[in-house]
Amino acid sequence: MQRIGERQQLQRIASRLGSLKRHLRRRHIPVLSAHPRKWYSFLWPIKDMLGTVNADMSFIGMLLAHSYLRRKHPGIELDASTKNQYAPGLDIKAHANGTRIVGELKTTYPYGRGEFGANQHRSFLRDFHKLRHAPADRRYLFVTEPATFEILKAKTYRRYRRGVTVVLLDYGREFTSR
Repeated sequence: MQRIGERQQLQRIASRLGSLKRHLRRRHIPVLSAHPRKWYSFLWPIKDMLGTVNADMSFIGMLLAHSYLRRKHPGIELDASTKNQYAPGLDIKAHANGTRIVGELKTTYPYGRGEFGANQHRSFLRDFHKLRHAPADRRYLFVTEPATFEILKAKTYRRYRRGVTVVLLDYGREFTSR
């Protein structure tokens, strides 16, 4: 069930995508030999329209995570529009039937083939640390990319993910390390 704020956020995303669609219909992609000014004037509006696409992806990922949590924990109250996607702290803090639930969301696609880049690796370690040290009964790390999920299953991450359920959103796959 969508909340009012979630619906408004989805309307903003749809509006930006509609603007992009109209822009691409009205303007032709410059020829390769076109002056850089022509390329710039073509691309600038696109950058403006899609400037928040990473935050939009996180928001949609959060909607997927909330859908998962509603199935797993009936009665949980969640609203993806209440937390800025770039705000510090845990992405999800909720209660359901006396159970405290925390979660982090990653829309990360691995930088390297079969492994994370150095900054991605550090970011995952920070998130696992936050989750493991948060006062909670259930801890979740939600990921949106199958390649990310596979890397996190590797032995390398076993000690970091203890007590955390890693969920591959929209694919129905998950695991928990004890």
